[in-house]
Amino acid sequence: MIMRWVNGLIYWDLPMWVFAGLYLALFAAVLAFWKLVPPARK
Repeated sequence: MIMRWVNGLIYWDLPMWVFAGLYLALFAAVLAFWKLVPPARK
């Protein structure tokens, strides 16, 4: 029962373009935050 629940969380049966879109959205969010809140220089 627990194994089936964890397996459902870890392994998603989605097309590859969905994962590519998620990675691109995450990359865009990182770039946006980098521009909005740049890292402090020492």
